[in-house]
Amino acid sequence: MSEDNREKLLDKIISLVSEYGVSGAGILGGLVVAFLIIALFDHEKRLEALDTLSRRLGQQIEKLTTEKEELKHVIESSSRKIGFTASVPSTSKYWNSGTLVFSKVITNTGNGYNPNNGVFTAPVRGKYVFFVNVQCLDKQSIYVDIVLNDRTVLRTMAYSNYDAGPNLAVLSLRQEDRVWVRHAEGRGYFNDPTRPLTTFSGFLL
Repeated sequence: MSEDNREKLLDKIISLVSEYGVSGAGILGGLVVAFLIIALFDHEKRLEALDTLSRRLGQQIEKLTTEKEELKHVIESSSRKIGFTASVPSTSKYWNSGTLVFSKVITNTGNGYNPNNGVFTAPVRGKYVFFVNVQCLDKQSIYVDIVLNDRTVLRTMAYSNYDAGPNLAVLSLRQEDRVWVRHAEGRGYFNDPTRPLTTFSGFLL
């Protein structure tokens, strides 16, 4: 067999190995190519051909690993139900700093929300929806932010006469990312403990 024909044969077989990837057929094909390389090529060409084969198979392994991780994420996300709703326990006339802690839990599927500090921690990565409503008290005004890892994402406000201040955010979170509601301006809030008004909710899409 001429040198040119050997090169063409090698390219054809390596392309077939790449097509089959690292399945059983792909691995077997890789072994076949390795034996053909040893049989058909001189030492220098043999090293070059084996290096090419090694790179092709390495690329296929890397691709398969990535696909495996993506599939794992899809399975985790679809099998885990995550969502919470919580409210403040009562009306406050003087609250004016820090995290707004919604300590009265209505639901907390997946246990991502911590009612002790008001922070939601993402159990898995994915897209989450968050909703906050703050109800101002009488003539007072209040501004609050939805915060992701200490960075303000959006703001909402309620201004006078028991006005409502709702807002909603869709956020892409990594596992262990943290989301909470933080004071921005003003003071106080209104709530009816039997029919909650000042609330914080979130769920995984």
